[in-house]
Amino acid sequence: MGKLMKYEFRKTRMSRMILLLVTVLSEILFLGGLFFDWENGLILGSTFLFACAMFGLFYLGIESILVFSKDLNTKQSYMLFMTPKNSFQILGAKVLENLLCIIAVGTIFILIAVADFSIATVHFDGLSRFLSELQQFYKYIFHQLPSWQEVVAAIFGFLLSWFMTITIGYLAVVLSATVLAGKRLSGLISFLLFLLISWALGVILEHLPSLSSITADFALQYGVLLLFSAACYLISGWIMERKLSV
Repeated sequence: MGKLMKYEFRKTRMSRMILLLVTVLSEILFLGGLFFDWENGLILGSTFLFACAMFGLFYLGIESILVFSKDLNTKQSYMLFMTPKNSFQILGAKVLENLLCIIAVGTIFILIAVADFSIATVHFDGLSRFLSELQQFYKYIFHQLPSWQEVVAAIFGFLLSWFMTITIGYLAVVLSATVLAGKRLSGLISFLLFLLISWALGVILEHLPSLSSITADFALQYGVLLLFSAACYLISGWIMERKLSV
C-alpha cells in the first residue's frame, strides 16, 4: 500500500509544489506588507493566501478525480492494474493518499492563519482593542460566539465533507468506465449520478439529530462523513473487481 501511495503522490506532486510555492510567495508578500506598512502588499498577500486555501483544496480534489478517470479510461496507468494488487488496494491507495493530503493542506493553512492573525494583532496598535470591541458587538447580536475549538472543528468537518465529495466522484468515474461504458451520454449520466448522490447525502447530513453537546454533534458528523466515504469506496472497489476490464 505504501508503494501505491507513493506512486499516487508522484503523479500529482507538480500541482502541490506549485501550490506550496504560491503559498510561500503570498506569505512573504503578506509579511512584507505588514512589517513595511505596504498596504497593497498586505491586501494582495492575504487575498492570495485565502485563494490558495480555498481553490487549492478544491483543485487537489478535482485533480485526483481527473487522474483516476485517466487511469481507468486511457493507457496512462495500464501497468498499475497489472501489478499483483486488487482493485480495493489500488483505489484504497488513492483514497487514503487524498485524505491525508486534504488534512495536511487544511492543517497547514489553519496554522498559517492563526500565526498571521497573532502577528498582525501584536504589530498593529489598537487592533487587539478593536477585535475585543468587535467580539462584544457580535456577542450582543448573536448572544454566543463559537470558540476557536469550535471553529477548527467546523473547518475539519468541511475538509471531511470535501473528501466525501471526492469519493463520490471516484464512484461516478467507476460507473462511467464500467456499468455505463460504451453507452451514449455515459459521462453526462455519471455526472448527474454524482450530483444526485451528493445531494442525497447532503440532505441526510442536514437532518442529523442534535446531541447533548457540540462535541457530540461534531463527532456524529465526522462519523457519518467517514461512513459515507467508506461506503463509496467499498462500492467503487466492488464494481471495479467485477466489471473493470483493462
